[in-house]
Amino acid sequence: MDFLCHVTIAGRVKALRSIRRALRDSLKDTKAVKRLNDVLLATDEAAQNIIHHAFKGDEKGEIIITAFIKHNVLHICLEDNAPLTDLNMIKPRNLDNVREHGLGVHFIRTIADKAIWSHKNGRNHLDMRWDLS
Repeated sequence: MDFLCHVTIAGRVKALRSIRRALRDSLKDTKAVKRLNDVLLATDEAAQNIIHHAFKGDEKGEIIITAFIKHNVLHICLEDNAPLTDLNMIKPRNLDNVREHGLGVHFIRTIADKAIWSHKNGRNHLDMRWDLS
């Protein structure tokens, strides 16, 4: 396993820039760089969803982002300390319902090769994967 990055940020929109910078710096000299724009967009969407929906404005939350490559697959994992989310509620909205916002899960599932939401160690966990072969 090639460990690339481990970053902890406060659950604030202002902190999203540091995630993008850390991922950009960590992936630039790997074969994952070819998927960099997808990784940044999906990670940003996921972190924004955590901030807006899980933390609901509570700036005491924290998000841990880990990036690693294992068996030629890039994993970007986000973990948060918000109350556990009902995993059945994580789904994209109907695209026929035209309105602002609410497309984060759709974008994540479309951009990442695979996205798995779960609970680990009492925390919400998202593992987004990109095949690098």
